[in-house]
Amino acid sequence: MVQKLKLMLTNTLLAIKKFEAKLQEKTRTTLESMKSDFNLDIVIPEDKIMVSYVKNFLVDYIKPIIKRDNITFVCGKGRRKSKLQKYTEALGEFIRKQTLYDDYNDIFDGRNSFSKTDHDATFMHMKEDHMKNGQLKPGYNVTIGVEAEYITGVNITSERSNQLTLIPLLDKMSKNLTKKYESVTADAGFESEENYTYLKNNNQTEYKN
Repeated sequence: MVQKLKLMLTNTLLAIKKFEAKLQEKTRTTLESMKSDFNLDIVIPEDKIMVSYVKNFLVDYIKPIIKRDNITFVCGKGRRKSKLQKYTEALGEFIRKQTLYDDYNDIFDGRNSFSKTDHDATFMHMKEDHMKNGQLKPGYNVTIGVEAEYITGVNITSERSNQLTLIPLLDKMSKNLTKKYESVTADAGFESEENYTYLKNNNQTEYKN
């Protein structure tokens, strides 16, 4: 039950790329068949087929054929659809799905997953794991800067790795505070070459706890 709920609430980059690739392949085959069956003088894109291309194709090539041949699209049980109608419906399905995938790819914004109920949240491992199965949950990474037990800086991101949260926190603190800390202490989870370089360039000494 939990596994099904997880699949309904999350979109992963790998899954979307897989579905999108299949849709692109299917649509390319449809366009090639239409080009052959109706002797159309069209150039099918070699790379990604865009929604705008298919929309223009339907307007510039398919609508004139429908009007010229007086073709009527049918629906309902027992009514046979023409080949052109089947092709057109397949392209309509492409427009719907590809538009959705394009929106998803924009939401990913460099991440590998996002929550359907909260697009800013990323699925990540939590310390709280009642099921003991390493289940991923939507959440945020909250990084806090502390001096003498007082909170002096807070930054909230959708990054799963702590390594990518240190610099944004320090940048934010440098803008909000009147002083710059001469030393920064963080645990090993923040350790990276990029963070060391940042601290060195800002004349800050690093310590690990």
